[in-house]
Formats: sequence, structure tokens, C-alpha cells
Amino acid sequence: MIVAALLLAASLDDAQAAFANGAYPEAESLALAAAEPPHAGAALYLAALARFRAGRAADALEALDAAAKAADPPEAPLWHYNRAACLYELQRFGESVLDYEQAAADPSLAAVSLVNAGFAAIDAGSPEQARMLADRARPVASGPALELLADLDAHLTTDSDAEYRAGLAAFDAGKFAEARAHFRKSSALDPTDGRSRVMSGASALRLGAKDDARDDITRGLALRLGADDARAARAYLSELTARSDWRFALRLGAGVDTDPFQTGLDPVDFSRGGTTTGKASAVGTTDFSVDWRFFPGGDLSYAFDQLAYASSAAQDYSLQQHALGLSLESSIRDGLRLGASAGGQLAFTGLSSFSGLQAVASLGAWGAIDESGRSTTRLDLQYTRKHGFSGYGYLSGNRADAVLSQEWRLDPVTFGGGYQFRLEDIGEQASQQPYAYLANILWASARARLSDRLDLDLSAGYESRDYAQAQPGPPERHDDRWFGGAAASLWLTKKLALSMRYDLVLNRSNAAPLSYDKHLFTLGTAWAW
Repeated sequence: MIVAALLLAASLDDAQAAFANGAYPEAESLALAAAEPPHAGAALYLAALARFRAGRAADALEALDAAAKAADPPEAPLWHYNRAACLYELQRFGESVLDYEQAAADPSLAAVSLVNAGFAAIDAGSPEQARMLADRARPVASGPALELLADLDAHLTTDSDAEYRAGLAAFDAGKFAEARAHFRKSSALDPTDGRSRVMSGASALRLGAKDDARDDITRGLALRLGADDARAARAYLSELTARSDWRFALRLGAGVDTDPFQTGLDPVDFSRGGTTTGKASAVGTTDFSVDWRFFPGGDLSYAFDQLAYASSAAQDYSLQQHALGLSLESSIRDGLRLGASAGGQLAFTGLSSFSGLQAVASLGAWGAIDESGRSTTRLDLQYTRKHGFSGYGYLSGNRADAVLSQEWRLDPVTFGGGYQFRLEDIGEQASQQPYAYLANILWASARARLSDRLDLDLSAGYESRDYAQAQPGPPERHDDRWFGGAAASLWLTKKLALSMRYDLVLNRSNAAPLSYDKHLFTLGTAWAW
């Protein structure tokens, strides 16, 4: 409804009287005739009101915009309110919301402006925004505005809300299986609502289904959540962490590596100092991990990885790794977590000539800020000490890493990205082949779970490496490395999946013989329990 609270100059009295009597065409004509300085703004504003009352929203909007440019423009809050009403009639709902929010700067208009903005948000297809606007209007609404707010709440009440309320009643009564059924149905009716997903996880937690609980709560944090609901979700996650929890995983795979003589995919990132390349080789992989999560925020893990090449020429490039890690994390305050880790790793190489390759010890620390339920920023620092066994002494040395990363959780897709600085100080300066390098790395990733059965992962990145100068030796070496990966897992049951993965490394070096392309494709089966 157009608000007409305007002091008109004496020359506009007749136009004002016609407007008050509902003679809108006459009021418009008289107002336009009086639209001369110093009262042009007031006259155009009254003409706009008359046009709107006559059902001509587009013409009214034109007059409002002209009035705002006059030397005597209308008061801003009322002008924004009337402009928002015009935009709403023209079905420009998103713009209408913005003008209504600006009109709410006037305390006398705040409640009705926010409620009308809520209706515009509903028509714009943003019920979550409408709920937030309704929550803003609630503390300042009184009198007739309360009736408008009740009408808005009624429009926002859906079958999803009814299921959510039924779930809360069952949860409070201790009927957790029934509660979870209601919350899951509410989530299906409104997939953007995070509170239903969080409470589904809380119900699963009470039923002892910790994996389902963690999955639901984590996904809920990526959806629309109020501040109180987000705090409750993190509290449930803390409760999950406080419980001792064992996890096991096993993956068996087989595939093809187009260049087994380059090891750009290996975590230890070692090289055998050669430019050796050869034919592709069949490869088999075995990955096994044990993870014990304990209170408070502790994690103790062991991982075994075996990469075995079938061709006789590549067998000695096979790699076996054993890793042991311990980490502790604590929530310092709401949204801020700090952690530390320590780990060790043993690596062996070869099949027929199986031998020790490298021993590694590392210390790390990190800090993470949860800006909201949907985003987290994290800084990781790590120092690693390496020792190469006999024949691999060039792998001895130190590594320092600093990583700044960001994660955005937009259910069902989680996006990530970041920057990493690495200083790898290994090898002997007298060597003809430098191994120490400084790297700057950028990467991005996306992962999604579709229909609770299909997991998809994509990643890509770029690394710039500057190698140490050997004395004496060839010119300084620089490598540009492009890497990427794609994976898909189809869960046949909650514990058994079929998986497929592709990895790529493209290395371009100013030492031309050291450039290479590496493709690794594997198919496998994974168990998790």
C-alpha cells in the first residue's frame, strides 16, 4: 500500500484534494502541471502516488525516479517504500526486497517494510530469505504489523515445517527412530533447510548410528541454519567426537600407470635421479587404515599403502608405506579450533629387491575458523624430517609446509581451494641432479554425494618448482607441474563400494629430458566399517 505522507506546497493543494477524494487521474494531471521548481520533486512524487493508485505501476515508478532527481526529493525511507511497492507490482521481486529493506531504516516503517520484503522474497523463490526477514520484523512489530507478520508466517509454514515440529515432539518424548523419520521427511520436502538434517543426525546419534549422525550433521551445517541451530549442530559434533570411535577402511584396486618411472603421485615425492621413461605397466594397489577417535578431539591412525607394478622393468619402482599419526584438536571458542599433530612414516621400495627407502617424522599445527555453517578457513603449518636409507641418502633432509585453505559447503557439493608454500631441503649440493626445491602451489577441488549412494570428487592444481642450483652443474632447473584427479564411488551398501579413479601429472621442465606426462587409472572395491 502506497504511503502518502507528504507536505505539499500551496500550489499542490488542488492535486492533494483530488488525490484524497480518489480522483487519481485528476490528481495526476494537477500534480504534473505543478511540477516546476522549487516543488518539482513533491509534485512528481504525488503524481507517482496517483499513478500507482490508478493501477499504473510502471508509470508510477518512472515518476518516482524522476522525483528523486529533483532539487526537493522525497524523504528516502518513504520513497524506497513506495518504489518497492511499484517493483513488486511489476514482479521485480528481488529489487523490491532491496528497496523495502532500505525503507526499514525508518523505525516507523521498519516492521511493515520487513514483512512486505518477506512476501517479495517468497515470490522471488527465496523462502529462506523470507524467514530471516520475518525474524527481523518480529521484535519491532506491533499493532496492524503483527497481523501482517502472522500472515507471512502462515505463508512460510509448509508441510516441511509440520514434519519438523512432529519430529521435535517425538525427539523430546525419547522416540528417536520416529523423530528421525519425521526429520528425514521434512528434509526431503525442503532440501535447503539445515535444521531438519541436523536433527536427523541428532536422532541418529541417540540411536547409536554414529556414521549416519556425523553425515547428517555435517551436511546440515552446509545448508541454511540460524545461529542457534548452527551452535547446536557443532555441539552434536563435539558430542560425537567425545565418544570413542574405531574406524576401518580397506581398498583393493587395479589399473594402468602410463609412466611408472616417474613418481609424481607418491606422497614421499622421491625421484631416482633419472630421466628414465618406459612403457606403461599394470598396477595393483592396496590401502588399509585404522582410525581411533577419542576424547577430547583426539585421533590416532595407522595407514598401510602398497603400490605394486606388474612389469619386470617397473617392479623396483613399487612402493610400500606405513604411516602412524596422532592429532589433537580443541575448540577455543565458538567458530575457532586449534590443533596439533605428530606423525611418522616408513617407506620401502621394490618387489624382488625389497629394501628400505625413507623414514619420516613430522610435527604440525593448525587453526581453523568456521565463519558460518557453510564456510571454513584454515591455516596449516608442518615441519618434516626425512632420512634416506642406504642407497637413498639424497632423500635425507628437511621439509617445511605452510597451507592456507578455504572450504565452502553448499549441499550437496563441497568446494575447496588454497595455496601451499613448500621448502624441500634434501639432497647433496654437489650432486649433478638437484633434489631440493622451493614450490608454490595452488589448487581447487569439489566433491559431492548424490542420492546417498554416489560420491564424486574432482581436483586440479598448479605447482611452480624452483630447484636448487648444483655446483658445478647444469643451469638452474624450473618445473611447471599441472595435476588433477577425478574419482567416483558407488556405494552398494553402507559399507561396500565400487570405486574408479583417474590421476594426472603434467611436468614441464626447462631441463627438457625431465618433462613427462603421467596418467594413472584404477578400478577398485572399498570396504568401510
